[in-house]
Amino acid sequence: MTFITAHRQDHGEPDWAALAATGTTLAIYMGMSRIESICAGLMSTLPASTAAAVVQWAGSAGERRLVTTLGRLAAEANAAGLGSPAVILVGDAIGEAEAFGVLDSRHAASDGLAHAA
Repeated sequence: MTFITAHRQDHGEPDWAALAATGTTLAIYMGMSRIESICAGLMSTLPASTAAAVVQWAGSAGERRLVTTLGRLAAEANAAGLGSPAVILVGDAIGEAEAFGVLDSRHAASDGLAHAA
């Protein structure tokens, strides 16, 4: 797994295509305000069907999760009202975790977050 912040010290963005080409699952911090450009950059290398998730307020009673695909991640995260603090997860490990029930879409409130098939 590769852990990365969504912006560089010079306020630019990482080379998403190069990161996607590593084949590792990405854990992207501080990226919710740039989720559209992150997804677009990753999709220049990865298929839209790549497993993806957002976990907001991880580890707290209010934790919210959205598990979907890279192609739908930005739109669904925005529609669900997900924001910072959150981590964006993209890659094969997300699909495997979901298959074993380790990562599923859940929420503390009754706001309707759900898995997108």
